Amino acid sequence: MKRYYFFDFPIDLIFIVFVFVVLLAALAVVLRKGGRYRDGQKKRGMD
Repeated sequence: MKRYYFFDFPIDLIFIVFVFVVLLAALAVVLRKGGRYRDGQKKRGMD
């Protein structure tokens, strides 16, 4: 099933961009809140 018709269905493109932005926002939140936690895990793992 190919549903990636950017020029025929611009709504799909808008939906893909929306999902992409949401994923970026979620990733930013994870990096802000989980960055220190991940660093702690890395330091513990190295030790």
